[in-house]
Amino acid sequence: MPQRSRRGRPPRSKGETSPSVADGAAQNHLKVERRARLRGETLEALQSILPFIGGVFIVFGLLEFVFLLAPMDFMNPLWEIRLYGQLVDHVWGPLFGMALVLVPLSSSISVNQLKIRAFISWLALLLAACYLLLIPFGLVTANRIYTGLKQVRDTELEERYQALNTAMEILYDLDNLESIKRFGSALGMKESFWAEPQLDKLKQDLESKYTQLHNERVENMRQNYTTQVRSLAITAVKSTIGAVIAAFALGFLFFRTVHYRGLLKQDAIGKGSAAGITTVRRNIDDEAENGEADLPGEKS
Repeated sequence: MPQRSRRGRPPRSKGETSPSVADGAAQNHLKVERRARLRGETLEALQSILPFIGGVFIVFGLLEFVFLLAPMDFMNPLWEIRLYGQLVDHVWGPLFGMALVLVPLSSSISVNQLKIRAFISWLALLLAACYLLLIPFGLVTANRIYTGLKQVRDTELEERYQALNTAMEILYDLDNLESIKRFGSALGMKESFWAEPQLDKLKQDLESKYTQLHNERVENMRQNYTTQVRSLAITAVKSTIGAVIAAFALGFLFFRTVHYRGLLKQDAIGKGSAAGITTVRRNIDDEAENGEADLPGEKS
């Protein structure tokens, strides 16, 4: 008759673990898995913050583009060059937002998230093309403004020289001191200036004063023209460089996110599941909750 233990159970062989100990180990393992799963779900929920902020940046940036276009005045080159610079200055918000959405924060992704990221990727390509087309638009507009400034300068110079020549012709036709004084009253000369007894000498002095005033005005006009051309060149070069950088950055986002489009295509033709990682992980989590998951060291 086999020997029994005090509790009426057969003695365990050496190294054998009691059922209560095995059950306790299994329960502890399930608790550890549940805590790990809870941490994973918490981190996954927190990872949605950055894509959400990125979406806000994208929407706000696109709305800014619309507001910059209103009201439209495309026949005005000054409005067009201002629009050129503002479009470049406001690209960084949508670009930063797209980067936040497209950068993966976990090893799993749902089908809807994949579709959104693929759409954002194509949107980046569309904006890159728009900024490339914006470059010739800005350069042509800058050339139109430069041509207009040059024409205005040449016209004003010609008008000033004609006005000076006409005034001198009128001055030398005057034959008495009173009429000469009325002619030169706009200069605000002192009374001693009109004490010159010789009218020819007085006319020459007036001519010198008018010529000096004319040269000062012409010099101021040329300085203003130079300042305007320099400002136009700085704006055109700065905006063009910014447009090139923006187009390159947006194109970089598109080509570096080719995997999103590839996964979406595979899912569409039935060669793979875009949500495969998520599905597999959830199945494992469900099995762990039901106590069906393999314990460490066990084989399924």
